[in-house]
Amino acid sequence: VGGINMRSADKEAANKVLNQFGVSQDEVTLLVSGSTNPRWVTVPRKCVRLCGGNAMGILSDAAAGELQEGDLILEIDGYNVRGATLEEATEALLESLSEMAELHVEDGRS
Repeated sequence: VGGINMRSADKEAANKVLNQFGVSQDEVTLLVSGSTNPRWVTVPRKCVRLCGGNAMGILSDAAAGELQEGDLILEIDGYNVRGATLEEATEALLESLSEMAELHVEDGRS
């Protein structure tokens, strides 16, 4: 909305942003777009910070290498985390002894 990423906004936060733009709560046009080009990134495991979970998806909470803050994480080391809880995704991240994590991600800026 107006260049503001509303992916993780709750109803109250979304209403505040919409009100700032003078949009009636009765009429809202929603344009939903997503990345059509998921990509693989390899980043140091210790630098990956996760947030979100379940229906909203697992998101990157901080940038690390090619991983950008807000990127939607689809897989961690080949483990599908779509619909996973934050705890399940964290376990998948910590499960490997490798220093590097292989993440399948979608651009969170779209």
